[in-house]
Amino acid sequence: MNKRMTTGPVRLGDLQIEAGTALFMVWAAGNHDPVTFPEPARFDPVRDGARPLIFGMGQHACLGHAIVRATLQERPAVFITKDARFTGAAGARSIPMPANMPAIRITW
Repeated sequence: MNKRMTTGPVRLGDLQIEAGTALFMVWAAGNHDPVTFPEPARFDPVRDGARPLIFGMGQHACLGHAIVRATLQERPAVFITKDARFTGAAGARSIPMPANMPAIRITW
């Protein structure tokens, strides 16, 4: 999924979207847009025209995803062995809106 913020008002048919609205694109939906991909449900390995939008699965997978996954899996062990101390504002964490998350400080 990709997230974007509208920089101005947007009208899509009868829908009015205000400036500053977070919009998310689901890749699978974009890859099935019949305007861009005629007969999107038909398997066609030699389809001409637009390239698939997805960059995260199969042959289009990010080359670094395995490194990131391994790093994230090892991170808790580092915090435990280093006797990490977490301080900062408690509160909900928001992956889609990271700028709104309260700060957390990690000390060793």
